[in-house]
Amino acid sequence: LLELVRSSQGNCSDYRVAKLLGVSDSAVSRWRTGNGHMGNDSIVRACELAGAGVFYWISRIGAERDPEPMRGYHLHALEGME
Repeated sequence: LLELVRSSQGNCSDYRVAKLLGVSDSAVSRWRTGNGHMGNDSIVRACELAGAGVFYWISRIGAERDPEPMRGYHLHALEGME
């Protein structure tokens, strides 16, 4: 999702993505490295900026937070919905 936002905004920096989402640049860095997850408000805003489906991305990021073995099941269920 972060890459979609970046590309929709002319391949802007993570700093610019953070400002557009109203979060710190360190939050964006944590999301990118997998050391944190976007909250639903940030997901909705990112989807608005990128023109992406909110339901899909909230579901996708939620599935990524799930412990194994449910993660694979949820991610598989989302295939083709993007």
